[in-house]
This record gives sequence, structure tokens and C-alpha cells, in this order.
Amino acid sequence: MSNNERPSDSAASLDLVFSVLRKHEEALDKVARRLEDIADAISMVKEPAARPKVDVESISVERISDWKEFKERSSSAAKVLYEIGMSFIVRALMPTGRILKYSEHIFKTGLPLYSVGGGDSEDLQQKHTVKLECGLEFFLRRTESITKEGEYTQGILVSVDLNKINEWLADQLSVERSKIASGRVVI
Repeated sequence: MSNNERPSDSAASLDLVFSVLRKHEEALDKVARRLEDIADAISMVKEPAARPKVDVESISVERISDWKEFKERSSSAAKVLYEIGMSFIVRALMPTGRILKYSEHIFKTGLPLYSVGGGDSEDLQQKHTVKLECGLEFFLRRTESITKEGEYTQGILVSVDLNKINEWLADQLSVERSKIASGRVVI
């Protein structure tokens, strides 16, 4: 305690420190309980079913560039997987071991995301609807940020609802919704 400090000031300061420590302890207890619950939930997850043996040599990939043809030939697919990045890629795993693949670039020239000559910044931030040749629609939005190092960066966000894509693919390909998932084929 310094010469200028009164005992009641020190006691009030200690009470404040203890109060803050109690609140942190309570918060940590809650986090610990949640982690225990998560660990319990994970331990209850059953082991995945054994994967069927696949003769890798019998698998072939056929690329189909026409959506209508892809739709017709994929209707008996055992599983449909898709991914969205720079392209929209759909793979239909057929019962015969053949994989049908359709892909379409998302980012095409002429996309109205950037204006030359410093347009209105609000205009640059709005969403732009993109409709692919296959008929799938979603939004793109330009993003801007400044890094910790002070560098200006720009990007493009693809705004999609995976449930809507699953429903759209189920409808388009006449495949059960349960057979459609976002993912890649790994052999």
C-alpha cells in the first residue's frame, strides 16, 4: 500500500479483482461443461460403416459439357456430389462404377462486379445474381478489406444456400435428396 492510499481503497480494489476472477471462473466452468458435453457426443458417434471394396481400375470419369445430357444420364446415380469454388462441379456416381462429371465456370468475363473510374462504392457492394448455363442461380458480392499490414485487398464472396442447391439438384436430376451431398470423390 502506498502512503497516499487509504486501506478502504485497497480493499475496494481487491474486491473488484476477486469479483472479476469469480466471473472468469464461472465462464471457464461453463466452457469446460460444454467441452465435456461435446466430448461425450463425439464418443457416442458410431464408427462409419465399412466402405465397399472398389476396383479402382474399373472406375472411369466421363466429362459431359451439356447440362441436359448430364441430367438425363445421371437420373440413376447412386450418389451425387457437388462443389462450388471457381467452378460449379457436379459428379454423379453411377452404379456401374462410372463417374459422370459436369462443370461450369462461375467467374465469367463481363461479370458486373467492378466499375472502372471509381463508381459509387455502395453500388460495388451490392449482390449480383449469377445464373449458370445449367440454370442454377446464386449471388456474388465484392468484398474489400485492409490487412493488419495496411494492404488493401479485394475478393468475391459466393453466397449459396447448400440446402437449396441440394433441393435444386434433386429436382433437376430426379434423384432422391438423400443421395446428394456437397463434397468430393476420394478414391
